[in-house]
Amino acid sequence: MKFFPSAYQPSHELQLRFYAYYKQAMEGPCQQPKPAFWEVVKKAKWDAWMKLGNMSRQEAMNNYVDELKKLLKQCLTPTMSPIFWAA
Repeated sequence: MKFFPSAYQPSHELQLRFYAYYKQAMEGPCQQPKPAFWEVVKKAKWDAWMKLGNMSRQEAMNNYVDELKKLLKQCLTPTMSPIFWAA
């Protein structure tokens, strides 16, 4: 998310969604043990990944790309990078 305009700050929810789709696409369903309640960040990531259940890796990849396209349309103007608007 470093290539977005500096004023843009993605929500924690959106960051977790991207994290979960990435982990699901790369590793499949979450098999990790639940983190301790005091590990707040790890627990939030684990929860987001677990919510995807048995979603296929391909579906997770597709969802990741779809979310990214939505985000790009919100953040970038057509003159910034024409390749993003070709799809």
